[in-house]
Order: sequence, then structure tokens, then C-alpha cells
Amino acid sequence: MRIQQSRLHAHNVVHRIRPDIAIPSRRRRIGIVYQFFNLVSNLTARENVLLPFLIDGVKDAPGEVDRALERVGMSKRAEHLPAQLSGGEMQLVSIARALVRKPPLLLADEPTGNVNVATGRKIMALLAEILKETGSAMLLVTHNPEDAARADRVVFMKDGAFCEEATLRGAEVSSANVHDRLKALGI
Repeated sequence: MRIQQSRLHAHNVVHRIRPDIAIPSRRRRIGIVYQFFNLVSNLTARENVLLPFLIDGVKDAPGEVDRALERVGMSKRAEHLPAQLSGGEMQLVSIARALVRKPPLLLADEPTGNVNVATGRKIMALLAEILKETGSAMLLVTHNPEDAARADRVVFMKDGAFCEEATLRGAEVSSANVHDRLKALGI
């Protein structure tokens, strides 16, 4: 299934959807983790995680927000502003915000790109755990072979085009194989 402008593509059938229906549907069904966190600087960590509810007019969702912050280990930092958090902590808040509504799809753009290696590994392990618990799917964009190797399927892009012949699936997926494909593609 994919929503594109005002059309829904599902099972090779195109359905027209009014934008006033499509946009809220996307907000509830897709969570996004950004490489640069995209936290609102004058909102606390708790308020940043609450933001998806506020945008949809839900005024009070403290239980869900607190559970999301707890799940990513940020409960004790909930009242801090982004400037008072480390890069890893900001990414954890971003993950809590993306997953607080329990969307079926998570889009993750370089979720470990701005954190150190150890924090990046913790973030990827946490994402894997949460996705398994919720049954959500993740589309991960990364340059990191170790992160890519956590996927069930790895698709490569070069110069804006998919390299289908280089795709790795199932048991083929490993950090070494991802690295080898990147090298073979000259990426």
C-alpha cells in the first residue's frame, strides 16, 4: 500500500482519496525518524513526543507519551529542552515521537547518522525490539552496512536508481555482504 498525493495504491488498484482524508491518515499510519532529529527547540522532550497528538487535536495523551519515553529510556529527561540533551538523547526522543501513535510503518532516515557508534548500535537494537513488539515495518535509509544488515531485505541505490541486481534477501543479508555490494557498485 502506498499513498501518493490523493491516490492510494493497494494491491495494484488505485483509489482516489481526498487530501483532507489522506493527510491525517498518513500522520497516523506513518512515523518518521529524521537524521537531524527535527525536535521543536522550545518544547520539552515530553512535549515533542506529544506533538503528533496535538496536531490531530488530541489534547491529552500523557499515558501514551510517558510510556513511549519510558520505552526509549528517556523518562528522566522528559522535561528537558532539546538543547539540554545529547545527540543520542535527541534521537531517542525523535524515535519516541515517531512511534508514540504505533504506526504500521516507520520511515527512518539515517537514524544513527549523527550519533557515536555505540549509541547507534543501541538505537538500532531498540528499533528492532520495538518493531517486533508492535508488528510495524521499517523503511531504513542508511550508509551504514551494519545498520543495513539488520534488515530482511537490502536494496541499493546508485545515482538515484535502484540496483535490483544487487538486492540482498534473507540469509544473504550480512554486514560483510552489504559492504561487498557497496564496493562492487562503487558506492
